[in-house]
Amino acid sequence: MNEAAGLRFRRLHKPTVITDELPELRYKGAGTYSGKVFQVTLVSLGGFLLLPLLIIILILESPIQPDVFSLKEPPLMKGCWEPNLKLREAQRIFEDQIIGPESITNIGDVFFSGTADGKIVKLIGRRIHTVTRLGKLPCGSREEESSCGRPLGLRVGPNETLFVADAYLGVFQVNPTTGEATRLVAGGQVVAGRRLSFINDVAVTQDGKKLYFTDSSSRWQRRDYLNLIMEATADGRVLELDMETRDVTVVMENLRFPNGIQLLPDEESVLVAETTMARIRSTLHTLHKEEAEPELIGQHQQVQEPGSGQVQEERLMRSQSLTGSRKMKTLLLVTVIVSIADGVVGGLHPGPSMPGSPSNISSSDRSLRRVALAAAHSFNDQSNDAFLFKPSAILGAQRQVVKGFRYFLDLNISRTVCHKRDEKKLQNCDFQPEGPLQQTFRCHTDVWLVPWKNQTETLLLLCKA
Repeated sequence: MNEAAGLRFRRLHKPTVITDELPELRYKGAGTYSGKVFQVTLVSLGGFLLLPLLIIILILESPIQPDVFSLKEPPLMKGCWEPNLKLREAQRIFEDQIIGPESITNIGDVFFSGTADGKIVKLIGRRIHTVTRLGKLPCGSREEESSCGRPLGLRVGPNETLFVADAYLGVFQVNPTTGEATRLVAGGQVVAGRRLSFINDVAVTQDGKKLYFTDSSSRWQRRDYLNLIMEATADGRVLELDMETRDVTVVMENLRFPNGIQLLPDEESVLVAETTMARIRSTLHTLHKEEAEPELIGQHQQVQEPGSGQVQEERLMRSQSLTGSRKMKTLLLVTVIVSIADGVVGGLHPGPSMPGSPSNISSSDRSLRRVALAAAHSFNDQSNDAFLFKPSAILGAQRQVVKGFRYFLDLNISRTVCHKRDEKKLQNCDFQPEGPLQQTFRCHTDVWLVPWKNQTETLLLLCKA
């Protein structure tokens, strides 16, 4: 009988061999009505979400017009570049009592600094006194910063007067006792066809007749410094003020974010930290002859003579700028997505963070276990101790997204009861009990982790008992 006569043949199934291997997945096309509805809904939803994003990327005009530049390889971390933990031994003073101190200088035992709320303060012992306020209240918001003022560079001149570079208001001479302030150069003043938009640091000769200051950009103000870094515009300058004639002349120009400035002892040359290019430039200012110094490690802010104040460094995002407005928008979009993903995955502590820079993560983060063990293995490889050491406490941790993840850890590594000749796994070793064999090292480590390659590399390990 056939199908039409009412008899149906049962389809025979081929025998299947059962193994431990995973079967190969076979996907069928969504040919049903519900499958097509799902596809249409998914495409519509994707288009609805992506359309505003495409408008932002392709239609809206970006304020940033980046230049192309490249950074040379930094010097090897040897000699004067060799890492150390000296700054970790410093004592913190006035913690959470001063808002954003930038530069610091001193007259005897009295220290002076400018703060983010527009004040010049002096620190006497454990007390804080306000010397003067260059701008006017209110202060605290981005919009109010230009009228509030932002004192950055401070130097002591002849007769123990203060010279202050305010990012918005100009260059001032301040009496540290009475607080009387005299404006020497106005912020926004046009010099050689360019506006002073971002005055940064100041240096003065011993006789007080010449004053040198940096103008980081004629296009961007201090509150837009991130745009200046990403755009990498070479519109920064070093300028000279003649205190007798009050004439302002250009000493160096076409700099990318000039920041700190320092006169050399002979006062014939000045050093300038060029932040975007990660280098310090020098010029024989009497002849206006420029010379680029070797590229340094990281981006630098203040440059001061040893003993004259505090030397500050700030590691910023180092990347090549892209040409074209659309490429810059795409870069910004990727940066935002990576930053959000890093914040969700890593459980960052609250607080502002520059995209691409190291971010604080919780010491209980699961990924730190592998990183800490890698540091311990490196310690054991370098140690001549008969016993193995393993992590006993994580004191602080940061993570940076850079071709994988780069971790910066402060941790304690303690001696265990396991001998190096033992084949026991390190994580199964118990710590030494109280006694003469008990020992702990405090370490700082830099570990590079590439999870998708199962690759872990300890780049730096510094320990002390």
